[in-house]
This record gives sequence, C-alpha cells and structure tokens, in this order.
Amino acid sequence: MNEFKNKVKLYFQGPKLSEDQFKKLEILQKSNKWVISLKWSSPIIAVSLILILLTLFPRQNNLQKIALEVIYNHNKNLPSEFLVNKITGLNSRLLKLGFAIKETSSIEQYSVVGGRYCSIQGSTAAQIKLRKNKEHATLYISNFSNIDKNKLPFFLSEDGVQVKVWIENNLLYAIARNIRQ
Repeated sequence: MNEFKNKVKLYFQGPKLSEDQFKKLEILQKSNKWVISLKWSSPIIAVSLILILLTLFPRQNNLQKIALEVIYNHNKNLPSEFLVNKITGLNSRLLKLGFAIKETSSIEQYSVVGGRYCSIQGSTAAQIKLRKNKEHATLYISNFSNIDKNKLPFFLSEDGVQVKVWIENNLLYAIARNIRQ
C-alpha cells in the first residue's frame, strides 16, 4: 500500500524545472508580455463596451416583460401575507420595499383585501389584492425605473388577464384583472 501512496504522491507533484529551464522560461515570458496582454485585453474591452451600451440604452421591451410577469404573478393567486383595508396600511408591514406605498386614484372602485411582497423584473414590489363585487384584481407597486415613460400607460391582454402599467407618485404601478368572457 505504501508503494501505491508514493506513486500517487509523485504523480501529483509533477515534473520540476531545473534552474536553467526556469530562467529561460522567465526570459521568454518577459519578451512575449505584450502578446499575453493583447490576448486578455480584447475580450475585456468587448465585454466593457457591451455593458456600457446596455446601460446607456434601456431595453424597449421592458414594459411587455413587466406586464407578462404581472400576469404570471396574478394567475398564481398567492394569498396575502398581511390583511389590510387600505393600501397605506401596508407601509408598516412591508418594510423591505425601500419606498413608501402611496394611494392611487386608479383603484377607487376596488376595496383593498391585503398584500404581500413580490418582485417585478428583479425589483422588490408590493402585491396588493383588490376586490370589487365578485371580481378580483391585483395591484403591483415598485420603484422599478428602467422603462420608456413615453410609452405609458401601457396595456396588454393575455391568458384572460388585462394589465395596465403606469407611473404615479414616481412609482411604477401595474394592475391586473381577469377579463370577463
């Protein structure tokens, strides 16, 4: 068994360079330094340019992505974590939002049932359950800002759900409701 251990140990220690071989390798490395730096600088420059372009030009498709994510979350129909009868009642419950929830006149015909945390495009958001007679709707509020404000309000209907996205009080609002058939 000791012979096996010694062979494994020798294998993993690998070959060793002599002092003369090491000096030749060091000289060769110094003479080709610009080739090595050029190899690595091209991909770094390309990645940097892509990141700069993505930052400077917001994607035009964000409103549709937001609306589709709202539809998906609305259809999951998750229960409220906090039962309240006013939207602002969630401010003391949803402390991790990073913004204060503000009323919107767009939901005056609904009564508030409760709310919970959710996310929209990776940003933390409030998900608020609303009722009007037998109809239920879901309101989403977020401080998501990477959108083209000139295209608001934005409407999308899909999978039997209608969504409206707009900005009010410097916050992003989206409401989803089932479309009657």
